[in-house]
Amino acid sequence: MDGKKILIFGFISDNFLEISSFLEKNKIKKAEIEEKISYMLNTILSSKESTRSACDFKIQKMYHCLLQDFNNEASKKRCYIANQNLLYIAEEWLKLDENVLFVLLYENPIEILRQKIFSNHKFCFKDILMDWLRYNNLMLEFYSKNNNKCILMNYSNYHNSLIKYLSKHNNPDMVYAENDAYIFKNKELFDFLLESLINKDYQIINDSYEKLEKNSLSPICKRKFSSENVEKEIVDLFYFIETNSILKSKNKSLLDFIFDIQEDLEKLHQENLSQINNLNQTIETKNKTIQNKDDLLNFQAQYGTAKSRIQNQLSYKLGQTMIVNSKSFLGCLLMPVILLGIVISYKQEQKIYKRKIEKDPSLKLPS
Repeated sequence: MDGKKILIFGFISDNFLEISSFLEKNKIKKAEIEEKISYMLNTILSSKESTRSACDFKIQKMYHCLLQDFNNEASKKRCYIANQNLLYIAEEWLKLDENVLFVLLYENPIEILRQKIFSNHKFCFKDILMDWLRYNNLMLEFYSKNNNKCILMNYSNYHNSLIKYLSKHNNPDMVYAENDAYIFKNKELFDFLLESLINKDYQIINDSYEKLEKNSLSPICKRKFSSENVEKEIVDLFYFIETNSILKSKNKSLLDFIFDIQEDLEKLHQENLSQINNLNQTIETKNKTIQNKDDLLNFQAQYGTAKSRIQNQLSYKLGQTMIVNSKSFLGCLLMPVILLGIVISYKQEQKIYKRKIEKDPSLKLPS
C-alpha cells in the first residue's frame, strides 16, 4: 500500500479535526468528495442498526461512481476521507478497492470519560462505555481480518505512529506535530480513579482496550501511579470538584439574576413606550382643540360673530328701529323717514359688498 488513498475512522469524530490538520501539513489533502461520501454513509446506515456486524452493510451500485471519483482524485494526489461511519462499510469497500489504507483510531476509555465529565453535558458512564465497546469490538473484528490493509493506533500517539508508517512509504519529509495534550491539576489522580472504576465495574471494557493496545502499531504504556500521599490528593481532588460545582451554581444564579434584570428592563421600556404613546395622543387631541378654536377666531375676525351678522340684516335693523321709535309720538311721526333711510343705507352696503365679492370671491359670507 502506497498510502495514496486513506480512509480514517474511530469512535470520537472530534478527533478527526486534529488529524486532518496534521495530514494537511504533510500534503495529504482531504478528498473533495468527502461530503458526498458522508451523505452516502447516512443513506446506507439510516435503515439499519449500527450495532450489527460491519459486513452487514453494502455499498449500492449507484454509489460505485463515488469510489471511482475518489480513485481518480487519488491518482493525482495523496488524499483521505475521515468519517466515524466508514467502519460499517469498510469490508464492502475493501472488496471493491484493495488499494486503500485504513487508519483505525481508538481511544483510552479513561480519556473519553474525562472529556465527558468536563464537557458540562449530562451523560451515563455505562452508555458511553458500552457504545465505545461495541464500536471498538467491530473495529477489532475488521482489523483481525484485514490487518495487512490497516494501521491500528492509539489516538494519543497517532502523529508518531503515522509518521513512522508513512515515512517508510515514499514520504520521508513528514512534519512532526506538537503534543498539545490537555493537562490540569491532579490529572494523574483523576485518571487513577476513573481507571479504578473501569477495572472494578467494567472489566470487559478493560479487556477490549488491552486487545487494542496489543494490536496497535505503537501502544501507549499504562501509567504507574504512586500511592504516596494518595489520601491528601483525593481530598484535594474532591475539593476541586466541589469548588467547580459551587462556581457553576454561582454562575447559574448570576445568569438568572441577569435574565431577571433584562426582563425588568424590557417591561420598563414597554411601560415607558405606552406612557409616551398616551402623552402623544393627549397632545394631539389638545392640538386639534386649539386648532379648532384658532379656526373659529379667524372666522370671527374675518366675518364677525353670528350676533353681529344678524344685527346687520335689514329685517333686524327695521324691527329694532320700529321698536325704539314706537315708544314716543315724535318717533312715530319720524318713523317712515328713518325706515326709508335705513333701507337706502342697506342697499348701498349691499352694492359695495357685491363689488368686493366680484374682486375677491373669498370675501363672500357663508350662507
